[in-house]
Amino acid sequence: MSDALRKDYNIFADNIRRLQFCFDKQVFLDYQAISDLGPVHYINPGNPLFDSVTKVVCQTCHEDMLKGTILVSLDDKEDYLAFFVKSQIADDRPSKQTESITDKQLLLVQQNKNGDFQKTSPAKFIDLHPPTEFARLLEPPAVVNQDEVIKWSFNEITLQQLEDTRVRVNNDAIKRREYLETAFTHVIVDLQSNTAELQGKVLLGDQSVQEKLFKNQMRLDDLRQRKQTRLTELEQMSEVAPKLPEVMGCAYVVPLNQVEYRGHYGMSRDDEAEAIAMRTAMDFESANGWTPEDVSANNEGYDIRSINAEQIKRYIEVKGRSGSDGSVMVSENEMNRLAQLGDSAWLYIVINCKSQPALHRFQNPAKTLNFEQKSKGVQFFLSMAEWQRKLQP
Repeated sequence: MSDALRKDYNIFADNIRRLQFCFDKQVFLDYQAISDLGPVHYINPGNPLFDSVTKVVCQTCHEDMLKGTILVSLDDKEDYLAFFVKSQIADDRPSKQTESITDKQLLLVQQNKNGDFQKTSPAKFIDLHPPTEFARLLEPPAVVNQDEVIKWSFNEITLQQLEDTRVRVNNDAIKRREYLETAFTHVIVDLQSNTAELQGKVLLGDQSVQEKLFKNQMRLDDLRQRKQTRLTELEQMSEVAPKLPEVMGCAYVVPLNQVEYRGHYGMSRDDEAEAIAMRTAMDFESANGWTPEDVSANNEGYDIRSINAEQIKRYIEVKGRSGSDGSVMVSENEMNRLAQLGDSAWLYIVINCKSQPALHRFQNPAKTLNFEQKSKGVQFFLSMAEWQRKLQP
């Protein structure tokens, strides 16, 4: 860790050993409200400490990650292979590292029994757990050629990432070039004006300004050189190229069947009820002037992203129950996102899905409702009695 911080960011570990920090945004926000505990720092992707931890873990555990493991899914219906893939775009800027990375994505790539691939959010891994609570005889999957995963990821992920990065980098370069041209031109013009004034004094015989004139000329040359260097860097930044994706780890994901799910959590999954609940929620949003988008397949921690005419957004997790018992289960990934999104997060519970669907809505559910954390896999149970007490009149 210390070496990674020093080599990559010129940060010395001794300077941060006494800092208090956390990786959970809600914990950070709650901690901020308690002033007598001192400052705490929120560490997230892009932060040197976070990225250094990730780098060291990947380097240290790389071989074990590639060997793979077996994980249990509480939500999926079929088993699949999951690959943790890193896709990167590099540019031509000089770097103290081997390459200058201008864009990086971490994704989960799934391969089903038919050999078909699809991508999803790496947050999906949060809801996959070691099979410590039950035992089952498994038929091991066929060995997968890593080249197949890399080829699919390059064609379906990296190439689109390259186009998106080109657009972003070129737009950024245009703005930076305009700023550089304006900033340097103003400084150079002012300096040239001052230099011309000094030269006029020299022509009139005032030799006392020779040293100042010489320094002005040196500064002009330095400014022109710096301007050219920055413009060259912008050109190099615009020259982007894709790297081959890297498979950082893999897992064989096995779903719980209905018997196992009920045995673990005392309730069963009902895909038909969930589908009805989604339609009910989408219809409610549309009927009330919002524009909903079903993003449930992306594993972003919520099912619907909805926006209104004022550009206000709702991030909605939808739960459906076939009967009148409205108790629901929320996954760890869903719970994390609901907490992070605060007042923008909503929980929609639809009961009696197979008779007369009734929708109940809760804003900022992580704060307003009391969930019971289950020890068998990280799931959060919300009883109907709890949310009925919090219904707004």
